[in-house]
Amino acid sequence: MVELLMTFLIAGRVRTLPEQAGTAPFNAYWIGEPPFAVQDAMRWCAHAHNVLVGFFREPSPTPDHFMLRPHPNHRDGGAATNDGWRGRNSSTRPHTRPRCGR
Repeated sequence: MVELLMTFLIAGRVRTLPEQAGTAPFNAYWIGEPPFAVQDAMRWCAHAHNVLVGFFREPSPTPDHFMLRPHPNHRDGGAATNDGWRGRNSSTRPHTRPRCGR
């Protein structure tokens, strides 16, 4: 039952990092076109994840999965992006570096 409760579905053209995501220590999945360099941001998050696993000396870490998606509500969705991916002022807002895990 716990596996069913922790199941997430994503539909559309799913992009991944690493390319064959699933069993890597950090796996990222996203749909849509974020207004930032998503692969660079996910590489940084994977590096941060690895540093934390090493720092806390995780004895047998299980793979972590990170999913990003656009959301029609301008204040939600798109992980920790300011105003989501489809913010009302997304075309006029200055580009900001995405914040990971916040």
